[in-house]
Amino acid sequence: MKIALLGPAPPMRGGIAAHSRGLLRELESNGHDTLLVSWRRPYPPGARGYQLIDEDPSALLDVLNPVAWRRAARQLVEQAPDVLVVQWWHPVTAPCLAWVLAFCRGAGLDAPVLVVCHNHTPHEYFPGSRSLTRLLLGRADGLLAHSRWVATELGRRYPSAALRSCPMPVLEDYSMSFPGRDEARKRLGLDNSGVVFLAAGHLRRYKGVELLLASWARSGLGNEGAVLILAGSDYLPARARRRLLSSLGPSCRLIDHYLDDDELATLLAASDVAVSPCLRASQSGFLPLAEASGLALLASDAGGLAEQLKGGARQQLFAAGNPADLCRALQRSAQTAVSGPPGGGWDTDRVKKSWQQTVQTLEDELKGLLWRQDTGIAAAGRSRVL
Repeated sequence: MKIALLGPAPPMRGGIAAHSRGLLRELESNGHDTLLVSWRRPYPPGARGYQLIDEDPSALLDVLNPVAWRRAARQLVEQAPDVLVVQWWHPVTAPCLAWVLAFCRGAGLDAPVLVVCHNHTPHEYFPGSRSLTRLLLGRADGLLAHSRWVATELGRRYPSAALRSCPMPVLEDYSMSFPGRDEARKRLGLDNSGVVFLAAGHLRRYKGVELLLASWARSGLGNEGAVLILAGSDYLPARARRRLLSSLGPSCRLIDHYLDDDELATLLAASDVAVSPCLRASQSGFLPLAEASGLALLASDAGGLAEQLKGGARQQLFAAGNPADLCRALQRSAQTAVSGPPGGGWDTDRVKKSWQQTVQTLEDELKGLLWRQDTGIAAAGRSRVL
């Protein structure tokens, strides 16, 4: 099967770029012919997360440049893939992607379109987000989500599209570069005896970082030698950032920049408990990484996060937005970390199995879309699988 993937990819940063890299790797290892059409500029200048990629020949898509839209679309038509797979995460990309798909269809490329929906709607307000989302997802023949919660939301709004879901894979593989626990803590200047909590990812308001700091102070864990690390690029408004900085106690560490692979691996290896205190969420790319690292997991029940925790003494859920419940969960997690095995081990088999499951689900859906196209089944007759 010849598969074209439209989405961010390295050297672009972030979890969706890592997802594209993993998809391409696994699809090629399964014998598929792949074509990458990546982003040169997915956001307008001045926007959060703005990046400009010039050195990658596959980086053709540009949210601001219709000439680039035509260039990318023509390449797709010339290459004539069997199917188009589109990474979807934010409405700002909808005009570009929708135009490219329309051009391809008008130029005779009748390839089915499968959209991988990392988010259905953005977690932060964006004017016109619903209309822009419909502009793109309304063109999809099939939808793939990484949580049943997102799949349910999609099914309500796009009942004619084929729909599947599968868990988020482990986005990175640290099997060759994961340090030992003692070495990782030495690099970070941490005491080997204390329990270390890690909340990693973009620092945004919907991520619940202010709630986490308030609950941490209330828990008293810092007085017992525990440490809380907040790590990731800072996207907080100025006032929220001032509040965050004023809330940092002596037991808290802030690493407010993008984490490269080695730095994230070191933080995971040094930690005992992974914390995801989101107020709103679709699913998490951080939690599968933490689980593959052997960490205990603590997360809110927002969106699809609850699906990613399978229960047991080393996995704690709390009510999203509830500081008292989070405080109690932090205390329980600290006790679990003390009595249970430490983190600091990397589970390579978990990484492989997670990608095998993802690609198997993707392949099954693509084959189904091609079969429905060949047999002429109308959109209203498409199957929906959750």
